[in-house]
Amino acid sequence: MNKIKNLYSKLEKVLSGVKFAVVIILLFAIALTFGTFMESYHGTDYANRLVYKSWWFITIEVLMFVSIVMATIVRLPPKKRLYGFYTIHSGLIILF
Repeated sequence: MNKIKNLYSKLEKVLSGVKFAVVIILLFAIALTFGTFMESYHGTDYANRLVYKSWWFITIEVLMFVSIVMATIVRLPPKKRLYGFYTIHSGLIILF
C-alpha cells in the first residue's frame, strides 16, 4: 500500500507540474502548426485524418486536460490568493 501511495505522489507531482505543462503545450502548439500547414496545402479532410483525429493528437489533448485538472486539484482547498488561477483553469476545463 505504501508503494502505491509513493507512486501516486510522484505521478501527481509530475502531472501537476509546470515542466510537464510546458512540454505538453509545446507539443500541442507544434501539432497545431503542422495541422494548419497540412490543412492549407492538402485540405481539411487530409489534415483531419493526419493530425486532428489521430491517436497521438488526441493523446496530447487528454494529457493537457489531465495536467490542468491535476494542477487544480493539488491546489485545493481554495485560497483567496489563487482565485485567478482557479478561474482560468476552471475555464480551460470547461473548454475541454
